[in-house]
Amino acid sequence: MALTSDDTYSLESGYRFNLLHSLSAGVSLGYWKTFTEHFPHGQNWCFSDDYRKVSNFYLRPNVMLTTPKLFGIRYCKFGLYANPGVMLNIPNAKADIDIVEPQRRGAIS
Repeated sequence: MALTSDDTYSLESGYRFNLLHSLSAGVSLGYWKTFTEHFPHGQNWCFSDDYRKVSNFYLRPNVMLTTPKLFGIRYCKFGLYANPGVMLNIPNAKADIDIVEPQRRGAIS
């Protein structure tokens, strides 16, 4: 389970297959959902009220790159890893957006 910086949480489960000692490939299936009512908006647009609690399932193919052991303490080894991947929503979700009339500013003299 993870909390993200854009007010969502996700729950994910996956499988990873080691191709080499420092390279592995995997796939995950997960679910994400927003937990606040703070949504992105612009000067002339905002989320529709019906889509304030957005959620969806996703498929996440990824690779994992690991460094060799940097140091170890007894049976533990410490290293760095990178896990790039793509989050594909299943099915592709939508969120309706309302166009808001721009506010009129007072005349400038």
